[in-house]
Amino acid sequence: MDFAQEPTVMGKLQPCTPGELNLYLLAKKQDNPDLSADEITRDYLTASFGSKGYPLVRAAYDSAFPFIMSVFYTLGNHTADHSRLNFHRPTIYSTHTTGEWYPPDQQMRFVGHNVNRWFHNYKDIINVLSFPVYKTDTAAMQKDLKWVLDSGWLNSNEMMSWEYLRYIIAEKDYGVQLAEGMLRNMIHASELINHPHQTDDLIHVFRRSLIVAKERRGAAKAIYGYRLWCKGKAFQTIELKKLILQGLDETEQMLDSIDQYPLNVPLGHWRWKRDRESFDIYKKAITQLGWKELKLFGIVGKE
Repeated sequence: MDFAQEPTVMGKLQPCTPGELNLYLLAKKQDNPDLSADEITRDYLTASFGSKGYPLVRAAYDSAFPFIMSVFYTLGNHTADHSRLNFHRPTIYSTHTTGEWYPPDQQMRFVGHNVNRWFHNYKDIINVLSFPVYKTDTAAMQKDLKWVLDSGWLNSNEMMSWEYLRYIIAEKDYGVQLAEGMLRNMIHASELINHPHQTDDLIHVFRRSLIVAKERRGAAKAIYGYRLWCKGKAFQTIELKKLILQGLDETEQMLDSIDQYPLNVPLGHWRWKRDRESFDIYKKAITQLGWKELKLFGIVGKE
């Protein structure tokens, strides 16, 4: 994008994706550091969508950060492999945790997203979210997080519980609600401007966001739910079985939506059509083989 000449459509600024807006903001701030990000964003989106469309588009854009934090993160810890569906990547729970960026005495984190409580990054979040095998004393942990091991904050047991499973689902539900609102706002905004085709790309961005939010909600129900199931007979209730199967079904439906999506999507480090590769492994492990398929030998479901 040539920032010397702002792009226009019919005498107005060209509507942009969130990524393009970020670049525009950086360029404008470089030209005039006194301008606030808020006023640059307001002026740009108002010029693009008009005074009626602006509040709807702005609300959608402002939801982007909490959307990411409730969909690609789980209780404040990132649970993705460069955004791909990969809940069993070891480093998510060991050497690349959110807590590593904070001093040992600043490990308490507040999680909103319809959860609304404080957690300790390691005593609570990693202890529960991590597969037991990833909490053991390894060379990588000694190298990157020796202070966590020395603090005795982790144990090697399976700590998933109904309490935390409900927190996870509440957060993923919140992410889906945000995505639904973002898409709804974008569609409504397109009805209020003179050239609604200008919003087509953005509508697709938010439609894909909704698909991903539902995909990851379903996967979280199935994977973390199965973790709880594997703790033994006392946890293997009809309610939990229904939840796991519901999660598998929702993820499958969203993967079908991805496969059947009518447009080619931008390719980056994350190629969402490859999410089925991980899901097929999860589904086979949950419904047939137990976690041995993932080489997580400490957790094998038994009837």
